[in-house]
Amino acid sequence: MNPFFSLDTKLKNGLRTAWQELGIKKEIALAIAGGGIKAFYGLGFAYTLRTWGIKIKEVSGVSAGAAMAISTLSETEEDSSNYFQELTKRNPKNFYWNRLLRISAPFPHHGIARRTVEYCLRFSKLISKAAKIRIHTVEIPNESLDKNKKGKPIQRLLFAKAASIIRAYFKDETLRRKGEQPFAVLQKMKDWGWREKVFTEKDLTDPETITQIVMNSCSAFPVLPLQSFNGNYYLDGGLTNNLLLEDFSSDLPKIGVFYEPTTLVGKSASILSDTLLVSPEGPFIEQGFDYTSPSLVRYAFETGRKDAEEQKERILGHLDPNWKKHLHSFFEQIK
Repeated sequence: MNPFFSLDTKLKNGLRTAWQELGIKKEIALAIAGGGIKAFYGLGFAYTLRTWGIKIKEVSGVSAGAAMAISTLSETEEDSSNYFQELTKRNPKNFYWNRLLRISAPFPHHGIARRTVEYCLRFSKLISKAAKIRIHTVEIPNESLDKNKKGKPIQRLLFAKAASIIRAYFKDETLRRKGEQPFAVLQKMKDWGWREKVFTEKDLTDPETITQIVMNSCSAFPVLPLQSFNGNYYLDGGLTNNLLLEDFSSDLPKIGVFYEPTTLVGKSASILSDTLLVSPEGPFIEQGFDYTSPSLVRYAFETGRKDAEEQKERILGHLDPNWKKHLHSFFEQIK
């Protein structure tokens, strides 16, 4: 007789849950992709995993995903979502023409993003986790900058190159939608001496530095301005790699949260086959940079939570692919 049918249904389900909750190693490596407010999906997903007792021993984040990674390790997921909703509730526009007249940034996104990172960060909590952290950016080294006679960067040329690389990114996105390998951004970076940069937990020395490193990764020019840090400039890490899976240890189950199919184009088959990939099913948020709609932020966060709950068995099975076999053996012994 099948052991699953020889026991009372409630007892069977209770034992199944207990085995899932207690009988597997609950440590993972989690990658959260960027995407503006879409990344709150990743935050809700990560929050749900943490409520199950799963420990995030390694985490990577790109752009807004970097902010979500920091919030997750700080255990401020709900606070971060609520705070961001409050800020967007007070922000009626995504572009302010009158600011141009005052020669100030017309987009409100940078201030909202930075305030949220500062609010959600709990430095002592983050450090106590002793987690391996990876935050991906595009670095513009000081030595690659065009400079004037006084040795100062020529801002006009820097902004022109930043605009050019954004155009290259959209060209790459067109290739990704066709399933083709992107090349335009990396080619320009090679020509100009720009490079990919991954900040680690060793760089996260204090709250101000952590906030700046996250903002480096979030620099989606021109909506968010170029960031300057230690003599270098930085652009959004999603220009080259929006889901950083490549730096994880081999001995931890890997989970990658993303929102667009194009995110996976160019990833090696071996990395993808070893990773549990999670994304929203069906239509999701179209515009990640709409910072005027608290309902969209709440929707993204709650959808991430809901999807985690609905995929709980799949997720726990990824943590220990043999748990069903072990459970069957357990029932055989007690039936």
